Amino acid sequence: MPRQGCRKAHKAVKALLVGETSHGHDVKDPVAMSAFKVQRGGSRLRTDFGIKSDLEPLAEAWVLSCHPDGPSYLPDGTTLADYAAAQKYMGVYVVTVDDDKDAEGVARDLLARWQAAEDKESEYAAICEELGQEIGSAVTLAAVEGDPLSSAIEALEVGGMDAVIDPYEDGTCYVVMRTETDMSAVAQTYFDVLWEQRLESAVVVTNSKLYDAIDAGTFYQALAQLRADMAAENGDAAA
Repeated sequence: MPRQGCRKAHKAVKALLVGETSHGHDVKDPVAMSAFKVQRGGSRLRTDFGIKSDLEPLAEAWVLSCHPDGPSYLPDGTTLADYAAAQKYMGVYVVTVDDDKDAEGVARDLLARWQAAEDKESEYAAICEELGQEIGSAVTLAAVEGDPLSSAIEALEVGGMDAVIDPYEDGTCYVVMRTETDMSAVAQTYFDVLWEQRLESAVVVTNSKLYDAIDAGTFYQALAQLRADMAAENGDAAA
């Protein structure tokens, strides 16, 4: 799941975050590897496949598959880890320091304190609380060419820490610790990109002669009756 860091993080950090997208139809423990469509109708997608949705009937769902024996492959033959590396995704804890008097000094002191702490995550939470910032988990960033903050983070090894001093020349400093990339955030982003690509390349074929012959009112009534029959059938099955 995409994760959020401190609420008051600088707008430049927010611009780098992997965007959250909620389609309202989550699959249990999703790992995005290969997209495919499942059609079952009625309530079987909910009861048999664990799809979470309030839709009734739940007739169709786009889901993502994975395999316990190892990573599956994306349509281009690469893995999700390959995609993350190519797009330069990285995980990071970020603390924003915008002290009007001595942001640089405060940032360096916080870095030294954080580096000395045995429990880095607990110390991060304590620092955020002291600064009045929301306590979150590591965020997922995509490195942007020419961006000084993401370049500084990219230069760190996993577990590495640094104080990035006034990268945008606006007086704001950042204390960062790089972490392992959150693949669940990357998976959601990859799926969204793939979805948009498929939509853009989709070819819609219509039969105008057949369409013109359809009586919309009669069609809607038949559709409503079909839904009612399916709902009744599902209710009888559940009973």
